[in-house]
Amino acid sequence: MPGTEVCRAIRTKTPEVGLVGVTSYALASFHDEAARCGAQALVGKTDLNGIALAIRNAAQGLSTNELVLGDEGSGNSLSFMDAATAYAVLEDTSYAHRGALSGKERDTLRMYADGSTTKEIAERLGISVATVATFERRALAKLGARSRAHAISICVKRHEI
Repeated sequence: MPGTEVCRAIRTKTPEVGLVGVTSYALASFHDEAARCGAQALVGKTDLNGIALAIRNAAQGLSTNELVLGDEGSGNSLSFMDAATAYAVLEDTSYAHRGALSGKERDTLRMYADGSTTKEIAERLGISVATVATFERRALAKLGARSRAHAISICVKRHEI
């Protein structure tokens, strides 16, 4: 797996890990892809001072843009983001590809958030318990959530419920 995909896989899971790409190739050729995948910096493998600075910054969740932009003619269009921002951007992008919640999926999560049981939700919506479970399962898949609580947290953060 390419390093940028490893970076993306880590970043979509957590904002708590700082990511620094180290390469022996021209920085400009990997800069934008590393930024898109959630890295906080990209550094040449012989730039020991740059590596040390990038790692110190990334350990605090901070980006280090000046290391890659030292070559003014590089034409790189993207800046590296701090870890929390990169995580939010990738989470939102991933969410957009899965589709928006339906009204029933949103209602189901809202009722769970209000403390309703599955049986109570089924009664309120006039559907079966199995259908409530289907709405919940679809909502979790669309949100990329690991649990009902995680799905509710994502929706609250996005002001969807």
